[in-house]
Amino acid sequence: MIRFFICENITSFIQKQQKEISDSQFFIMENNAKPAFIYAYSIFESTITELLRYYLNAFPEKLGKNFVIEKKDLLATANTQAVLLKLIDQHIRKFSSDTLISYLTFFFDTLSIKIIVEKNKIEEISSQRNKIIHDDARAELMYSCIHHKEKCQPLSSSVLKEYIKIFIQILEQTKEQISLKYQKYTKEFLIRELWTYAFSTPLLNFDHLWEFDNKGMLKIKDLDIIKERVDNISSSEHLLLSIFLQQYNNDLNEYLHSFKDIPALVCLDSRNKNKLVNIINFFEYHPLFFCGEILK
Repeated sequence: MIRFFICENITSFIQKQQKEISDSQFFIMENNAKPAFIYAYSIFESTITELLRYYLNAFPEKLGKNFVIEKKDLLATANTQAVLLKLIDQHIRKFSSDTLISYLTFFFDTLSIKIIVEKNKIEEISSQRNKIIHDDARAELMYSCIHHKEKCQPLSSSVLKEYIKIFIQILEQTKEQISLKYQKYTKEFLIRELWTYAFSTPLLNFDHLWEFDNKGMLKIKDLDIIKERVDNISSSEHLLLSIFLQQYNNDLNEYLHSFKDIPALVCLDSRNKNKLVNIINFFEYHPLFFCGEILK
């Protein structure tokens, strides 16, 4: 199974989200503390959700055992990946609608990371968010003409900044834990895993055909060596190799293959059909890996 998971993508994403949450502090005044808090809370929660979505797409075995797939979803697409993404969203939604502390616990458990948070403080933050969203407007209207002890009080900027600091700290610990636990999942690791998955023959060994230039981009070692090797590979390997090379340089296939080398799709067995689908999915996520992206 190819895991479309790159540790650097996650850490870069978290860093970007941290900055967005942190920047909200510089625009906080007493009269806009509530919307600033709701914005920071939303960014934090959506960051957790997106990290879960990315992780479960790469490690779908963490979804559990029991799922119901509706007939309309199966009939809507021939792509299993699309069905999987819908199942992931359904799975996440079951927990994201719960309390923040429960959602964080689900998040830490799913990613197998250990982060200690102050439960009382997280519950306080969650309570404050719910109060603003669900109760404050009612209180403003109900008690607009009378003085009442339940009349909503303004949220102080100092409290808000404390909450934002907690969001940033949790994301920072998450980034550190993921960097440690999943550090092997680099771009180079993914490209090698994909290549090994596609080609089992030693004739197409990755290191015999490819190398990284001084910028860290993939380049072909020796075109004549490749030409010599492809003369002895199977027709299905001709097909799969042509897909990779077409991303790299669309003139290469004319030199390395002839149409008689490429099999009819009906001739592919189930294993090679699955390979073909996974390769197509890969290039949907990473279209530039063989075409100029820095991988190492």
